[in-house]
Amino acid sequence: MKRITKHWLTIAVVAALLMAIPSTRVNAAADSVKGYTFETIDPPSELLQGENFTVEVVFINNVGLITMQWQSPISANFWDNVHSAVVQKGHWTTLDVPGYANAAGSNANSQGEIAVGYYGLGDYAFKNMIYWRGDYTPFEFRGMGSDRYVMVDSINEREQFAAAVFDGTTNAENMVGHGLVGTSSRYTIFDYPAAVNTIAMGINNDETVVGWYQDSNNSTHAFLYDYDHPGSAFANIDVPGSTASYATAINNSGEIAGAYIDQNGNIKGYLLRGSQYTDFVVPGAVWTDLYWINDLGQISGIYLDKNGIWHGFVATPEHSSK
Repeated sequence: MKRITKHWLTIAVVAALLMAIPSTRVNAAADSVKGYTFETIDPPSELLQGENFTVEVVFINNVGLITMQWQSPISANFWDNVHSAVVQKGHWTTLDVPGYANAAGSNANSQGEIAVGYYGLGDYAFKNMIYWRGDYTPFEFRGMGSDRYVMVDSINEREQFAAAVFDGTTNAENMVGHGLVGTSSRYTIFDYPAAVNTIAMGINNDETVVGWYQDSNNSTHAFLYDYDHPGSAFANIDVPGSTASYATAINNSGEIAGAYIDQNGNIKGYLLRGSQYTDFVVPGAVWTDLYWINDLGQISGIYLDKNGIWHGFVATPEHSSK
């Protein structure tokens, strides 16, 4: 499932360029989740290399700061031609690092700190830094070793990361994945029991992590990892009846967002509150991926329209002041 797999690229970076958000509001359809206002968010034409592009990832934090990632022009290799930006109050700041071809954007915490990564064309030895208020602070994961590469996927208010760690003698394209939780100086690398790949995606302030893993049959499953309780740390949270499940975000209320593939091969978003799963589909969309849910209940991600084009979106509960 290539589209959701691209979320492994969720790492980010910065120069400055400000412009208005091009957005389109749509009304909820009868077969979609009710009670939300939907906003489509795509990169402005000034940031695109022609019209050959696709939106990959969209996040929104608790204060309305959006980070997003897109590919332009579309490449046969989904690792290349990747760009990202941070969007706030109608203005865009591109995330680019001089001398590096690709920048992919992670989500930001409520302080506005953005976990940033970058890598070269055809060279997937990922590097990381924090972008905050226009400044870059490079960092490395202490003791990680030169044969492992870290892709940060989220950062909480305590400056702790959920990340994917890849083994490889050349670079992270080899895709032998492990989960990571913690800071750059104090972290834990973990694997879901018996998994051949483990990808950590979202983390909340209680150090609860969600993500997905692949078993020995190459089947994909969603998981929850309770870092504070290692004796009963792991739980499978597959969507009932799914052929593949992914968990991408968990907020501080314990609500989980993700995506799954149904029996007909369709990609749908879902919310998990307690033990209750609810489908979440953008009105009129063919497929929907969810990437984030913040503490206000705002949901973000991407959707595929009827013309085969992927777009970013933010869905805001109608009772929210955002």
